[in-house]
Amino acid sequence: MNRLKKSIANPDSKIAFMPIKPVYAEKLINGEKHFEFRRRPISLNLTHIVVYASSPVQRILGIAKVNQVCIATPTETWLRTKEFAGIAEDAFAEYFSNSDIAYSIEIEPDETIKLDKQIHPREIDPEFQVPQSFRYVEENFLFQILAKGFYNKYKKSGYTLMNLIDSRLNDINTQMKNWANRSITFDFDSNGTNLYSILELAYSFAKRFVELSGSLQIMLEQENLVAAAIIARALYETVGMGCLYIDKITTQIEAKDLKLLNENFLQHYTGSCDGEIKPVRITKAIQHLELEELAYLDYLSQKISAMKSLLELMKEDGKDRPMKSNYAFLCELTHPNALGTHLIYGDPVLCEEHIASIKFKIYTSSTMAVAIGHHLLLALERTNMIPESYKQAFLE
Repeated sequence: MNRLKKSIANPDSKIAFMPIKPVYAEKLINGEKHFEFRRRPISLNLTHIVVYASSPVQRILGIAKVNQVCIATPTETWLRTKEFAGIAEDAFAEYFSNSDIAYSIEIEPDETIKLDKQIHPREIDPEFQVPQSFRYVEENFLFQILAKGFYNKYKKSGYTLMNLIDSRLNDINTQMKNWANRSITFDFDSNGTNLYSILELAYSFAKRFVELSGSLQIMLEQENLVAAAIIARALYETVGMGCLYIDKITTQIEAKDLKLLNENFLQHYTGSCDGEIKPVRITKAIQHLELEELAYLDYLSQKISAMKSLLELMKEDGKDRPMKSNYAFLCELTHPNALGTHLIYGDPVLCEEHIASIKFKIYTSSTMAVAIGHHLLLALERTNMIPESYKQAFLE
């Protein structure tokens, strides 16, 4: 769960859509103004503000994360907030001239999201009515803003575009690093076998994943999106090939088929297009990975009723194979055809919405490429049993 999700997970938490004069909205979204003020009572469980610049701009500029909401007299509030109030004292005094209570909303400026594209709330909800002071909105409203307003600084103080540094993804990367650094030792004599090399190759997939995942994040940060897509595609292929290899090896050890075990090992270990031993085709690896992912989605649908409903809706829309769809999109993007050239590098003025849509899909597909690494982690867990199973099958 990313920090945006985590901070609004409390059922009592609130998100406020808040019209603000353009001069103050800009200061708030740019980090110059750390406080927003209201006379009307507002929830102490406020987590985010949708920053809407009022007339004449009439657009959402971004999202601000709330640190805390305080209640005090106007005088006490001014003394506490004046350094970063972002408003002159006389304007502050005029605003609260008929109020005994002031609500001050402290913003975390380092975690403010500024949208690339300022959007009108009716782009999200055609019937949306802009309030005079504020109104509460649902969590989904925030994520639709991110999807439509796509922001440049998608990684800022713990934020990422739609789960890029989701705690689950961080966990996948951490576990993969542990496998990449795994030492290979045996409590028996393995001389005369391929056992060391079998495990060495398995852990090499983890090392490759770590390198690619790190490079992917750098490319996304720099907005080198075609390069990011190429790396994300390589991540899918790495996970697919690693899962296929480990599945073959463990299956053949269980079957005690040493001849087929060595043949398959050598095909993965030394196979090359120019050599006598041909490599495993990447299409087989992707097909294997898709079967793994479909089985996993089916498992989730049995465990979580909401997931089952979601998958049924995806099936109706023809989107029930997200892994295959994401991989196909990345493959198309890596080639210098329409999608990989002018449809992403076109005139940003004439094609603004289309380019933003493609960029957003690149980010989400790239995120999925890291998330799919959980299949490789499951496969690597199976390697723990390889030494003992190999010994029992072929050395005793």
